[in-house]
Amino acid sequence: MLDVKRFFVKYLGVLGFLVVYISILLALLNAPWFSLFDNALSDLGVHEGSGIFFNSGLIIGGSLVSLYSLIIYFSGLSTKNKYFPVGLVLLFITGLLLSLIGVFTEQVSLVHFLVAFSFFMFFPLASIFLSFGIRDHIVDRSLLLLSLINLIAFIVVLIFPWKLVGVKGLAIPELILAFLYTLWF
Repeated sequence: MLDVKRFFVKYLGVLGFLVVYISILLALLNAPWFSLFDNALSDLGVHEGSGIFFNSGLIIGGSLVSLYSLIIYFSGLSTKNKYFPVGLVLLFITGLLLSLIGVFTEQVSLVHFLVAFSFFMFFPLASIFLSFGIRDHIVDRSLLLLSLINLIAFIVVLIFPWKLVGVKGLAIPELILAFLYTLWF
């Protein structure tokens, strides 16, 4: 018989990211003005028609990721490895930051920037700690490699001269990082 609790917990984090992707897609379908090359994804959050889909999806998706980490942390499903709980706390913060991107839209520019930047920075850190503790006293090398790729990608996205390749906005770099981060799950 299927253990519903374990199934639910296992896919709750994935569901969080799926909700975010679906909400971005719905926002894009309601934003004919949007350009992947000229806009940031967060531009979707401040326009009538797309804002409700984008912001609510980030809030719900981020909440699901945070809930996922809390359930594992407090359910005893986490390992006794000292790194794993740290990773779960960082993942909780990552989910919270994702939700806050939807709360503090671009209209609150400095707060929005800090929250969005922190989200993209925290996920690779969370995944590194989780990779060290995903199994008792065993490093999951493939997840650790993907975590390091995510961290390197974050740095490359920051320093890459996007304008030289015709990218004026942040949507493409954001989508690249989001896709890589989702692969970890």
